Amino acid sequence: MKPDDNEILKAHPLYFKTDTNEILKYCRNNELDERETYGVLGFFTTQRDAFLRRIKGYLQLINRRPYLMIDAIRDSRTCEFCSLIDGKIIVMEDDLSFINVLPPYDIGCRTSVIGMNESQVKKRGCEIIDIEFLKHNIPDKCSCNDWVCEQSKK
Repeated sequence: MKPDDNEILKAHPLYFKTDTNEILKYCRNNELDERETYGVLGFFTTQRDAFLRRIKGYLQLINRRPYLMIDAIRDSRTCEFCSLIDGKIIVMEDDLSFINVLPPYDIGCRTSVIGMNESQVKKRGCEIIDIEFLKHNIPDKCSCNDWVCEQSKK
């Protein structure tokens, strides 16, 4: 399976619903000036491009490492949802259905995933989390967004 960039981005809720106009709207709503707006746009573009590279890498490894462990950075900026699912496992499917539950969950979300094989999952004793649970519990907005806005104003 070799989906193109648009197919991957359309499968992920953050990138599907967020384009340059959405970022500009976000910046206006948070009263960011022009310099701050360019900073947020650059941050988002970098985050989106890194996401695409990671997904393409995961899809190449789907047969050898079909498990993805959610890896949240655990500090004061980590939202409750990311803390809750940290260390849980998502099973990749041959279709792109798993992409819509992968982090990042909002602009500024630093949670990622780590590819694993079955023996690594068993060795760590990780819990496999149901994709449907994730689909219904991903927050519309996480607190990481607030941090991005604060940093842009510095």
